[in-house]
Amino acid sequence: MDLNVNLMDEAKHSKIEILRRKIKKMVDENLEKGDLLLTESDAMKFIHEIEVQQLELEIQNEELIEAC
Repeated sequence: MDLNVNLMDEAKHSKIEILRRKIKKMVDENLEKGDLLLTESDAMKFIHEIEVQQLELEIQNEELIEAC
């Protein structure tokens, strides 16, 4: 049980880290161009990715609860 939880935590943190890096890269690129904000389209893409990952984590959580 603890191993599964740790693996899920690692997966969650990996996805969050990937998203954080993408956002940081885009912000850095925008700063270099003189643009300080993400476009609405970029923001919507990131929001969608976060929502998908949230649903994945909720499903994994339900599966873990059922397995106990």
